[in-house]
Amino acid sequence: MIVVFVVGTAGCGKSTFTRAFSEFLHRKSIDVIKVNVDPAVEELPYEPEVDVRDYISVREVMEKYGLGPNGAIIASVDLSLNYAHFLKEDIEELNADYVIVDTPGQMELFAFRKTGEFFTSFLCKEDCFIIYILDAILARFPSTFLSSLFLAKAVDFKLKKTQINIINKVDLLTPRELENIIEWIENPERLMDDLSEETRGLERELSEGLFQTLRHFLENIAIYPVSAKNMQGLDTVYGIIQQITMGGEEASTS
Repeated sequence: MIVVFVVGTAGCGKSTFTRAFSEFLHRKSIDVIKVNVDPAVEELPYEPEVDVRDYISVREVMEKYGLGPNGAIIASVDLSLNYAHFLKEDIEELNADYVIVDTPGQMELFAFRKTGEFFTSFLCKEDCFIIYILDAILARFPSTFLSSLFLAKAVDFKLKKTQINIINKVDLLTPRELENIIEWIENPERLMDDLSEETRGLERELSEGLFQTLRHFLENIAIYPVSAKNMQGLDTVYGIIQQITMGGEEASTS
């Protein structure tokens, strides 16, 4: 069983990717289930086979503990750990080849609290992947692209699972914007030049230090363009997972 956790900042398209990737796998006759572990989400673009909201919801937490919306979201995500064994039983009972786990909209509640580390360890022991989604709209600008990269690395450091970084919603970019992002990935000097131009107040010493960090960082990170809306790039994500887990062979079909 291959378990894929979909992680990223709010609005990056986690749920849309979950739907699209599950459809992609289904078309390949691969048995796949979708798992929602966000107790605060009200609407999803797919029907989850396993859903934490069957056990806990943010509205119930608000009423029970007298919390406001933000406090209830934090509390409900933390309290969802109490139902992890039920979720695991539900997942194992379905016995799918692929399990795609859609994580909470507020990434920090999952990735940087004990929730994410616990779920990623408890729900899968082997063949566990993190799909980290960068938002293409934010990635258009050097400073927010750089911030997104550092967030991706922070998630990788915290969760300690095999991580695949993608830029989602590339269908919303112009060809030139996509070319810029690809060039930034391949050419740190270009990213540094554009970053210096955007942030004109950067001191030279900081710029040089940042450049050295960037060059090392970009030499050790891969990012793949994806459009969950248009199903673009999903074959690349699937190919990477299969290469790691099965040496490039297709998943067994049912």
